Amino acid sequence: MINSESPIAIVLPTLPFKDQNPLTTRHSLDQVDLGEYLLFGQLRNVCASIEAVYSPGAMITLLTDGLVYADFFAGGQRTKIEQYRRNCVQI
Repeated sequence: MINSESPIAIVLPTLPFKDQNPLTTRHSLDQVDLGEYLLFGQLRNVCASIEAVYSPGAMITLLTDGLVYADFFAGGQRTKIEQYRRNCVQI
């Protein structure tokens, strides 16, 4: 890959959905918070650091598998999990 001068490809399985505990946070499954902003900021910094030493940089693909676990951990709330993913994309 480095010989072909292509960006380094990184695949990260993450962000299935926000496991909100209504007893403590009172937020729904689709809400993003500072944690997501910090994650995306760190990923941006990783890409910038790689680009500083390797000009093609890196491309990070996030695999969000929340729908796979929706029935087990989110009471089947697929609509909220899909909205969470859209909210992350907006960040």
